[in-house]
Amino acid sequence: MQAQSNPENILKDAKVFAEATGVAFLVLFSTGFLVWHIYLAGLGFDELGLIQTRFILSGFTAWCVLLPFAIAIIWWVKRQFLRWSLCLMILGLFLVLYPTQVFPRISQTVGGGTPRVISLIVTPDELERLSKFGIERGAGSETQTENLCVAYENTDTVIILRHDRVLAWGKNNIRGFGSLPGEETRGYRQYCKELATTWLSR
Repeated sequence: MQAQSNPENILKDAKVFAEATGVAFLVLFSTGFLVWHIYLAGLGFDELGLIQTRFILSGFTAWCVLLPFAIAIIWWVKRQFLRWSLCLMILGLFLVLYPTQVFPRISQTVGGGTPRVISLIVTPDELERLSKFGIERGAGSETQTENLCVAYENTDTVIILRHDRVLAWGKNNIRGFGSLPGEETRGYRQYCKELATTWLSR
């Protein structure tokens, strides 16, 4: 009897695992989408491309940050230090503060939203257009810009942060991306983080 029930148990366990995995991916995707939506809305933009794998990674990172707080809150509730209504307010506050204060300080390679430090490779005419927005050419190049804070990009647009404005530049005007190495690049990465949080706080 035990040998006959094993295949049924395996199929049942596989079904439960598949359902749990599907729910987990849905939660991670929804969380990541919400975080990116709030982040971009703070910069004055919206993401029209719904299906993006970056949302799953961003959702996972958000839950890694949220989980210790959630466990602590549940413990406090069980100890009757906090009421559920107050806990919900704390979680709501986290959902507001995380995309605007924490998310921009976490590298995009691990699911955060720190602007990337890259330069744009464009035509000389396009470089002339960019110069009207205070974007200078890179040293020794007629077709490459200085390093810029790129907050986000999709298939159509690149969002560039400047100290006095936020630009959405069409990718059809960009021939490629590059980077100008140097010791100042490290400091510029920190500048981009602070620039993003400053814009999101306005």
